Amino acid sequence: MISAVDLLPTFCELANAKLPDDYQPDGISQVNTLLGKTQPLRSKPLFWKMQAPWPAQKSKPFHWVSYAIVHNQWKLLANRDQSYCELYDLSNDPLEKSDLQESKPNIASQLKQKLSQWKATLPKGPTGAVFSAEREQLTTDN
Repeated sequence: MISAVDLLPTFCELANAKLPDDYQPDGISQVNTLLGKTQPLRSKPLFWKMQAPWPAQKSKPFHWVSYAIVHNQWKLLANRDQSYCELYDLSNDPLEKSDLQESKPNIASQLKQKLSQWKATLPKGPTGAVFSAEREQLTTDN
């Protein structure tokens, strides 16, 4: 699996540009994969955070996921407080038709723990000067 977080390390390798020593990228270089030398290999889990209502709205029954993690062949989807989760084996079920959360509780539990650990590292909000002068002006005008 290749993700957008892989773009920076991949582009840096292609450009022969070194990342700062203290930089810890979430992604990995996928140059060898793009050149057809290897399959995409990932040792680190991929995480996503989305803004989704819970419970799911009747008009949008599939828009309930607030967090997701993919690790090895497993994908866990979770609502905001992890009170509802779904687990899929992407190798055997790439279309995510069979929820295995009840039949694979140990895997679901491990992924929930990784997700909780990752969530604890997220900042409460943006820090520093993250908005452009134009955006700052829009906020102060209202």
